[in-house]
Amino acid sequence: MFVWIKNLFNGMLRIFKTFLKLAIPVAKELIAAQLKDIAIKAVSEMSLTNLSNSEKRNASFNKIGEYAKARGIVVTDSLISWILETALQYIKGGN
Repeated sequence: MFVWIKNLFNGMLRIFKTFLKLAIPVAKELIAAQLKDIAIKAVSEMSLTNLSNSEKRNASFNKIGEYAKARGIVVTDSLISWILETALQYIKGGN
């Protein structure tokens, strides 16, 4: 009797899972684009200091995190690390 409800629910769940698989990479790219400029600025500023590489990384990491938080952007530590590494490679590449 309720088989059609179960089938409907399972179909909707499949659609939702597909949507999430497509939306998450797009969301990651949008967040990275929003934080790219501040990341490049933070890395550039830290490169001019006499701090150790670890201290420079931590300071840049914190600056990016604070910037995101102040603007209501929810971002994971791993995504900040990825953005930070991308900014570092961008600067080292001279782009």
